[in-house]
This record gives sequence, C-alpha cells and structure tokens, in this order.
Amino acid sequence: MKKNKFMSIAAMALSALIMIGSINSAFAAGNVRIEVNGLAQAVDSNIINKNGYNLVGLRMISEILDADVDWNSTKRCATVTKNGKKITVYADTGVVEKDGKNTGEKTITAIENDSIMIPIRFISEAFDATVDWEQASRKITITTDTGKYILLNDSKDVSEGTMVLTFDEALEMANNNNSNLKNLADSADYLDQVRDDLGDSLKRLDMYGLTLNSYPVDGEGMTQDAYTQLQQQLLENVSNSISVARSIKSVDIQKAQLPLNEEMLKDSSVALLKNYVMTLRNTEMNIELLEESIKLGEENIKNLELKNSLGYASDNEVASAKNTQKNNEASLTQLKLSYENQKQNLKTFLGLSADKEVYVDMDVKFDALNGIDLETYIVQKTQADPSIRILKDNVDIAKYNASTSGAVATETHIQMDNNLKSAQRALKDGQDNMEKNIRNAYNQLKQLEENDKSLKVSLEQAIRDYNTVVTSYETGRATIYQVNQAKLGVLKAEQAIESNALNYDVLSFTFERPYLLS
Repeated sequence: MKKNKFMSIAAMALSALIMIGSINSAFAAGNVRIEVNGLAQAVDSNIINKNGYNLVGLRMISEILDADVDWNSTKRCATVTKNGKKITVYADTGVVEKDGKNTGEKTITAIENDSIMIPIRFISEAFDATVDWEQASRKITITTDTGKYILLNDSKDVSEGTMVLTFDEALEMANNNNSNLKNLADSADYLDQVRDDLGDSLKRLDMYGLTLNSYPVDGEGMTQDAYTQLQQQLLENVSNSISVARSIKSVDIQKAQLPLNEEMLKDSSVALLKNYVMTLRNTEMNIELLEESIKLGEENIKNLELKNSLGYASDNEVASAKNTQKNNEASLTQLKLSYENQKQNLKTFLGLSADKEVYVDMDVKFDALNGIDLETYIVQKTQADPSIRILKDNVDIAKYNASTSGAVATETHIQMDNNLKSAQRALKDGQDNMEKNIRNAYNQLKQLEENDKSLKVSLEQAIRDYNTVVTSYETGRATIYQVNQAKLGVLKAEQAIESNALNYDVLSFTFERPYLLS
C-alpha cells in the first residue's frame, strides 16, 4: 500500500534526527537545511563527506521516496523496496544488488550509529528521484514524483486483493449491469415484431378495402340498408387503416430513437460513475484531513495539559480542546461508515459482490470550456441534443395525427390539434429549460475555474507560511506543534484544489451533454 505523503515526510524528519544527528567522522558538516518537494523540514541534520561524496542516511532518503527499508544485521545489508523494484546495499563492501542479482556495481558507504549512509545521488537514481546538495547554503534539495501534490495522496492507494479498474473497464461493467440497457435491447426486437404485425394488419385492411370498393359505388342493385352498411364499412376500414398507419409511424420513430436512448443511458452511466468516484475521493480526502487533525489534536491536548500544570493554560482551554477532539473522532467514525456505504453503492452499480474491493482509476480533466462560444453552443445543443430530437419526433407524430384526424370517427380535429400544440409546447419548454441549464452550468464552471486560481494562490501561501514556521522553529521561535499545524494547512489547501477539480470534471461532462443537467 502506498504510504501517506504527509506521514512519509514526517517520518523522514524523525529518521534524520536518529541517523544523522551526531557523527564522528573525518568530516562532519554543521546543521543543514533539508527541503523536500519545496517543503523545508523541521530537523537539525548533518551529512558526512567520504572520498568526495556527500553521504546521508539510507532510511531517511527511502522514507522520502515512500520506499520500504529492511536492515539485515547478519549480512549487514539494507534492502530498499518500492513498486516491485528492490535495491540491496551491503554496508561493509558497498556491493549493490538489484532485484536480488549482483550487478557488479558498488557505492560508497559508511556506518554511523548502526545506520548505513550512502551517497545522496545513488538512491535517487535508483528510484527516479533527484537529490541536490547546495554547498553554499548547506541545503539538501530532494524532488520526488509525488503526482500533482506534495502531501495529498492522489495516486492509487489500494490493499492487496483489490480489483483495480481503469475508468473504461469500470464503465463497461456498469453498462453490462444496467437493466435499462438490457431492456432497450429487448425493445428493439419487440418493436421489430410489432412493426411486422402492423404491416400485416395494414395489408389485410387494404385487401378488405379493395373488396368493399368492388361493390357499386352508387349502390345500384342494392337495398338502401345494404348500401348504408357498405358505406359504414368503407369508413370504418379507412379509419382502421389510418390508425394502423399511425401506429406504424410511431413504431418507426421509436425504432429510430433507440440509438438516442442508448446514447443517453450510456452517458448517464458515465455521469453516475464519475459521481461515485468523486464522492469516494472527496470522502477519502476528508478522512485523511480528519486523521491528521486528530493526531495534531492529541499533541495540542498534551501541550495544554503541560501548560495547565504550570499555570499557563486554564482548565477550560484543556476541556475545550478535549471536546473538539471527541467531536473530531465522532465525525471520523461517521465519515468512515459513510465511506463504506459509498463503496458498497459503487460495487452494486458495477455488479460486484459485497465482499469484493474495487478501485476505479479516473483521470480528472480541467479543460471543458476551452474555446467555447456560449451563444453558438446553446443554439447547437437546443437543436441537436438527443432529448430535444426526441421532443421534435413527438411533434412530428402529433402533426401526422392532426393531418389525418378527419378520417377517424372517434377523434375530432380539435383533439388532435390540442395534442399537437402540447407537443410543440413541450419542445419549446425543453429548449428553454436546456438553455437556462446550460447558462447556469457555464457560470458554475467559470466560477470553479476562478476557484482553482484562487486555491492555487492559497496553496502557495500555505507553503510559504509553512517554510516560515520551520525557519522560526530552527531558531527556537516556534514549536513542532506549530510546524505540524502549518503542514496541515498545506494538506488542506491541496485537498481543496483536488475537490474543486473533481467537481469541475463531473460538471463539465454534464455540460457537454445538457440533457443530464435537468
């Protein structure tokens, strides 16, 4: 499982204190500043120089890389593992093994306080990180592939046995599990059969009409009753033929609409899947924030209790901090329960059993409005959107029915004309509502774009604030609690950016398919 970035850097700081704090060597550097992905670290640390190489603790660098380290005291070697890649370094000889094989490669090593020290560039090259040493400022700058964020874990964080799916793979599962899509496929066969039956009925009515028309049209040689009955049969036959013809037209339009309905159902599946993933991601981030807040709260309570014992904090301050902690813990419990329900909803949507664990890898896009002319877009969508095309088909059916109403005895022209007007009003209302929804969604997307800019400025400020607090800590003007508070501020700022991006991705998808906005 991928480690939490927030904790990895904190663990690095602890490792640095343990492993390179006090060194007896041919060369021992003074205090150095360590910066990881732009964040200064609140530690007093040393490096050593051996044969021209700057050496640091292997465990420290490995923690930064989110790698696992195992020290074999018998063989006196350290093994670093990450993403299936394994590097073993023998402390006394510097021999290097990669994935269990001796490569013939060697590196400079040293042992200080039972910890192995290695060149800062060695491990970075092995695990695709960059580590630089600035002699003038005495600063180690470490750059790792953290994804989009420094502290927020936005990459796959899955346990063993979890089914990892691409978005397209998950969507295919959802569509296969969609009963409406299955019903739509059945409807195609049903409409084909209905169309054939109606065609046969119309043929029979045409044959019957020919038979009736074979009688003298003027009734010559017929009694008045027989003639009247013939005329009634002719009218009924025409009425029945028109009714069947209407049904045929309706069925033909329904068949033509099947691809539109399928398109809308599949788009709805995409929107639902995006919403499931977005909700889970937001909940995961909120859980991460709460967990870090609770850890910080524990530290705050200890500090307040110590101050209280010395008379620098009141009983009320301690009680208030403990009450906040209890509320946060209760919120965390509820959030985790909600998270489990959300995961279950996703599994049900995908057609997976409850005992399965699944992770859907979704790319978040932030480019929906590039080059869009809103007025042109509205005209295009209110004419060609699938839902609008279906409303237009309903108007066509109503027009056809109105044009043939005079021949159907059970109808009046007024009835059919009213039906036509209703269909036309439904089309107009649908277009008006779609225009309103498009404009609202457009404004929301533009607001989210502005939010993104503002949130990124806030993140930059949070990083500056954090680094300032670290500097104060190094000079004794800030506490480690304040450092961790500032670090939590960076995490919150990154969470806000990611949450905003997730909302944008989901809304932009529906904006491109306006019928989903209703």
